[in-house]
Amino acid sequence: MDNIIASLAVLKVNWDHLKKDYIENFIPFIATLIKKNNYDVIDINTACSDFTKEFGLIIPYHPMLTVLTRTQKRGLIERDYGKFKPNKEKVAKFEFTGITEEQLRKQEKITKEFISFVKQNYSVELTREEAEAAFTSFLKDHDLDILFAAQDPTVLPPIKSSNEKKFLIYKFIKNAHESEPEIFRFIVDIAVGYILASAVLYNKFDKFVGKLKKINFYFDTRCILRLIGAEGKEKKEAYIEFFKTLSEEKGNLFLFQHTYEEMMGILEDALRWVENPRYDSSLASPVLRYFVENNYKSSDVERFIINVDRVLEENKIIKVDAPDPNKYKYYQIDEDKLHAAIVEAYKEQNPSFEELEKRSAIQKDVKSIASIYRLRKGRKPKTIKEADSIFVTTNSGLSYANRRFESSEIGEDHNIPACLTDIFIGTLVWLQSPAKVLSLNEKKIIADCYAALQPNDTLIKKFLSEVEKLRHEKKISSDEYYLLRTHRVAMELLEEKTMGDPNNFTDKTSEEILEEIREGIRREGDEKYLKEKEQHAETLSKLDTATQEKEDIERKVEVKAEKISNTLGKILFIILVILFILGTAAQFFPDFLNNHRLLRIILILITFLLGLLSVATGFNVKGFRDKIKIIIKNKIISWLIGENTDNEKKQKETV
Repeated sequence: MDNIIASLAVLKVNWDHLKKDYIENFIPFIATLIKKNNYDVIDINTACSDFTKEFGLIIPYHPMLTVLTRTQKRGLIERDYGKFKPNKEKVAKFEFTGITEEQLRKQEKITKEFISFVKQNYSVELTREEAEAAFTSFLKDHDLDILFAAQDPTVLPPIKSSNEKKFLIYKFIKNAHESEPEIFRFIVDIAVGYILASAVLYNKFDKFVGKLKKINFYFDTRCILRLIGAEGKEKKEAYIEFFKTLSEEKGNLFLFQHTYEEMMGILEDALRWVENPRYDSSLASPVLRYFVENNYKSSDVERFIINVDRVLEENKIIKVDAPDPNKYKYYQIDEDKLHAAIVEAYKEQNPSFEELEKRSAIQKDVKSIASIYRLRKGRKPKTIKEADSIFVTTNSGLSYANRRFESSEIGEDHNIPACLTDIFIGTLVWLQSPAKVLSLNEKKIIADCYAALQPNDTLIKKFLSEVEKLRHEKKISSDEYYLLRTHRVAMELLEEKTMGDPNNFTDKTSEEILEEIREGIRREGDEKYLKEKEQHAETLSKLDTATQEKEDIERKVEVKAEKISNTLGKILFIILVILFILGTAAQFFPDFLNNHRLLRIILILITFLLGLLSVATGFNVKGFRDKIKIIIKNKIISWLIGENTDNEKKQKETV
């Protein structure tokens, strides 16, 4: 157990460094194993046992033989009369003790961080062994037995981990994604290493190697629902990356018309129920549950429905009719037997599976898979290049049932199946294109993480039953009843308080959740009031400051206007006095300005008018000067600050 995580991280390091296929990644492991055990002859069974002891990973006999054969091709071992003998000189160049020690240090750091995280946030004490087991359980939750259809289902040892421990590891991963990028990158590395390790178990994986160019991919309902964001933004981002990758690989992307209609039916059903007070989350589809828990309204769901065709077009997904059974009657399969195989696989996964509830969905899946066989026209593709058409599903149980059906009906188990999971297709791409591994796996891990942190059906049923009981006993109002059944925070608190384990649910849990929601609402209300109060005080403070600044400006402007008006007033006074003197002289001295008769007449008229105004109105030059000074002063003040004064008045009225 000690070395599992570090070994998986080393596999990823080897892959980055060697830049070859997944088998090549194991050569440094074999070299290190040979050096440490000082083999003279390598017995395969012994190598398998020692490999598990040293690295924690289970590599069975036939996969180990494949790895040793590749190691022989690289010259590290020789085959002599059926026995593998190491070339110890070459082995020394490949062993990676230093890399292992570095990854062990990283593992130790991550383990300590995890232990500290759960203690600080959940008051749970974990031992080092429990922490590492939780990491291993995270990997085993995504076992690739169905993905690779391998005879040996996993490279990891048997391990049991409670729902509580799984909750804690997923919480830790989510937190790392949000705030600890170095830790999250290491987690991605071990997840990638796990897939690389699992690939070696499938001795027929080579037939899947090849470009996906011109292969026709037909997608199931949930692939598209996740692409449009109807199951959350994390899944949306992962599927945008997935479809983008397939387009870049030159694959052809299609959606059967009957699948499109099934998807639209799910969205329309969500539209009917999203604001219905009789909504029951235990009966809801993942799409409806997501909409309700995130407080979507009918108008929001309508936008999803309207945008479906646009999203399909943006991702180059073409709607097509399923092939006509009459036209392809020679390529029919026994659809009843395929239906039975699917039901059998589902019941093996979930003994309480109800066939009647899922009959319609199963029939559509049968129609999709049968359509792929018709499109293949009886061909039995041995490689991915020959596959021509593939139905891509998110449902690993459906893919497994199809393989089982093919094996029994077609009689060969080494064809490329008609139905593969989206995970398998994505893995195919990045095993051949290391540049794509980071973006695909980071988004997938975080999407899986968010999905895993949702309450399971058992926990939801317990919660809803208790909520129903509280309403019946009149301990909660109708509004509170609806709030507990539909609010996203209620589901988050349910998962937090029980740590994902239905056994941790008590008859007090629902009331505790309601009280926390109430407290949250009160806190939000108080915070909103305080924020508005602070904003109001800040506005008044700014206004007072602005007013003071304006008054200072007005005083400065007034002083300047006073000076300007005084100067202009003096000039005007002097001009008027001069004009009066000249006009008087022109009247009493006939020879004055005799050569400028027009000017002389004008001066006499000005003097006459001034005298007339003085007699009629009491006009005098000094008084006229003072009035002009006031007019000039007011005009200057109005011109410089008049508009600001009006704005200030409006602000005061508003406040």
